Amino acid sequence: MDHHRPHPSPPAFPPGVLLQSIFVDARGRESGYRIFHDGRYQSRTTGGAWTDSPALDEHRLAAVRQAVAAAGLEHLQPYYAAPEADDGGVLWIQIGENDPPRAVAIESPRRVPEIDRLASRLVAIMRRQGAGT
Repeated sequence: MDHHRPHPSPPAFPPGVLLQSIFVDARGRESGYRIFHDGRYQSRTTGGAWTDSPALDEHRLAAVRQAVAAAGLEHLQPYYAAPEADDGGVLWIQIGENDPPRAVAIESPRRVPEIDRLASRLVAIMRRQGAGT
């Protein structure tokens, strides 16, 4: 018997987005952030609207691109199920380098080392920038 939920569809991915990280909770409410190819940065709290934050400067945007390129996402599966039944939600990482965008979904509480490393690098980049804080 398969205890995993059906594979959901990825969240909307607007044109011009480089990277989008969205957590969809068990009620279907989204929270997360996205970085556009031109450096714009948006975030949203659980179930809230997208809000603009200061754009990334060219150095931080280049660092984000480098972190994404080095993450090895092309080697990841498109969907990682939780090790056991859980209603914790799904983390979506979407990369807009190709058409269609690359999407990786991870059921909570599952962890994927490549995604964890990418998230740590992005947090460090954003802290230096001051965006999203």
